Amino acid sequence: MRMWSSPAVMLFLLSSLLTLEIGATTPSSSTTGIPQNHFWFSSSVRSDIMESTLSPLFSYIEKELGLDVHISMHECDVVKRYATTESALIYPLYPVYGPLLRRGYVPIVQSAEDMEVLFFSRKPIYSLSDLAGKSMAARTRFIELLKSLLNQQQSGLGDQIDMLGTHMADSVFVKVLSGEAETGAITSLVWKMIAPEVREKLYTVQLQTTLPQAVILAHPKLDQKLFNSYQQALTNVSSSSATRDFVNKFDLGGFSVARSSTDMLSSMYTGSIQDICDAAKKALEAN
Repeated sequence: MRMWSSPAVMLFLLSSLLTLEIGATTPSSSTTGIPQNHFWFSSSVRSDIMESTLSPLFSYIEKELGLDVHISMHECDVVKRYATTESALIYPLYPVYGPLLRRGYVPIVQSAEDMEVLFFSRKPIYSLSDLAGKSMAARTRFIELLKSLLNQQQSGLGDQIDMLGTHMADSVFVKVLSGEAETGAITSLVWKMIAPEVREKLYTVQLQTTLPQAVILAHPKLDQKLFNSYQQALTNVSSSSATRDFVNKFDLGGFSVARSSTDMLSSMYTGSIQDICDAAKKALEAN
C-alpha cells in the first residue's frame, strides 16, 4: 500500500502501541458516570492513517462488541476527552494510565506479547552501560518509564542519560540521524517498521521488559455481563478470520486476560491531567 513508502509513516503506524504494565480486576463501583457505547483509541498517528491501518481491528470491535470507535491523537486531547466522556473501553497511551486508574478504570485485556525497548545509535553500543553519559531522544511521554526501566537494570543508569523529549516517533530518528542526540529509544514493534536500509546504519541494544505492549481499560461501572462479553471477544481477536491476518502482520500476538496488579501502572505516573497537557505542549513546541 502507498502508506508504506515513507519511513516516517512506517514509524507512525505502531507508535501508539507502546504501553505499560497492567492489572486484572472486575469492575468496581468507584466511578463518576455511566459507561457509554464508545471505544476510545489513543494514537499519536494521524487519524486517517490509523483508521486505514487498523480498520480490520476497528471493524471487529464495532461488529463483535457493538461499540463506536473513536480516535484521539494528542495526549492532552486524549485525557481531556477521558475526563468528560464515560467510555465503556479505552486504549490509552502512557502516561494516561495513572489518571484513568485513579478514576476507577480497570484493565480488561492486555497484549499477549511483552514490550521490548530498543536503544539505537550511529556509533557502536554493545550494552546498556554504553548509554551512560549520552544524550537520548525519546517520546516525551515515555521518558519517565525509560528512566525507571534503566534504573531497574543498573542502579542510577536512567539518571545518567540526558533525555531529549520529542512529540512524534519519527522525531526520535531525526534527532539521532542528524546528530542532535547520540542515542534513541523506541519499541521493537516500531523498529520492525523501519526501512532495512535505515536499520542497517544503526547499532542497537535491546531491553526486554515484563510489561505488555498494550492494555485496554474498562469503565468501572460497566455491567459485569458486558465486561465478560467484551473480554471474551477481545481475546478472540487473533483467532477470528476477520482479524487474523492483521494480528500476524503486526506481530501483535493478540490479547489475553489482563494480569494483576495495577500498582505498577499507578506508580509509574502520579501526575495530573494538567501535567500531561503541559508535557505534551512542551514537546510540541520543541519539535
